[in-house]
Amino acid sequence: MACTAVSVWAQEGAPPASGSEGYAPAIAYPDNGFSWLHHASTAEEGMLRGAAAFVEAAGKGNYYHSIAAMNYQEAYRRAIENTVHRAEAYYARRDLWSDHQERYRRKPLDMEGYEKLAAARSPARLTGDQYNPESGAIRWPYPLDSAVFAEHRKRVEGLLSDRSVDNSGWGSRNFEMIRREVAAMKEVLEAGRQTLDLNSYINALEFLESVEWEGRFAPGPDGLPTNP
Repeated sequence: MACTAVSVWAQEGAPPASGSEGYAPAIAYPDNGFSWLHHASTAEEGMLRGAAAFVEAAGKGNYYHSIAAMNYQEAYRRAIENTVHRAEAYYARRDLWSDHQERYRRKPLDMEGYEKLAAARSPARLTGDQYNPESGAIRWPYPLDSAVFAEHRKRVEGLLSDRSVDNSGWGSRNFEMIRREVAAMKEVLEAGRQTLDLNSYINALEFLESVEWEGRFAPGPDGLPTNP
């Protein structure tokens, strides 16, 4: 009804155009088809405009849906690329770590290397000034020369002098008895630790380690201790 009223007003009530006979046009549309009245002039035009707007909206909807589909496919493609790059980076880091480990991994020792390592970690053997291999006599340092160690000193020296090729060396009864006597002397030394200065305690403990280590060597043909 509003459209009809506007149409009637446009045909009958519009003011006459100046300088001409008759009436001016009811509505003048700009070239782009947009009306400054913001509505159609007739019901038919309104129907056509609505149908056109619907078609345009459907077309734009399809267009935007196609853009969304392309964006989704592009996002999916990039996600796949990211997955590939992530896998490549993982294996690259693993290879770098393996190369680093291989480069700096400690190489296994041969028999000579193990012997050198054992010698470096082993206690020092008794020197000629500390031990007489022929008699088994030991020059005991302080405080191992005290009376409290007398019985243990006597047994250790006796065991060392009684060694032979058949009854001494690693795993022998002779060595096991020497080891027990040294262990007993360590217990006595530990009991009197508070009465000793640190250097005297450490020197005595290292000397006992050397005595026990000396017991691992079996005498050679000349009766003198040899390497194990």
